[in-house]
Amino acid sequence: MPRKFTPPDVFPSDYMLPCGGKAQLIAPMPDGLGYVGVVYLSDGSEHGQIWNNEGYDPDDQGLYDLSDIPVRVTLYRSWGLQGTHIVTCNKDGTDPTVKWKPKL
Repeated sequence: MPRKFTPPDVFPSDYMLPCGGKAQLIAPMPDGLGYVGVVYLSDGSEHGQIWNNEGYDPDDQGLYDLSDIPVRVTLYRSWGLQGTHIVTCNKDGTDPTVKWKPKL
């Protein structure tokens, strides 16, 4: 899927990263030439980061380039005696997932 970056209207704003982590933009740069934020990696580490206005971080070989988080839609929901099956996917139908929520 090609990278899509939509500049934020509000702060903080969440994005996904190609390295599998997430990023949160905290504020625009004072000079208006980019954003400051925090990177949250899958190993639990986090660090501050700076991006340009297009969401690119040229210092990290593209590992921390920002991409919009895909909007998920629910395709199917089935309620049973033991719990609920929920099937979701991206808006374009890609990346379907099935989740099981047992009744408590």
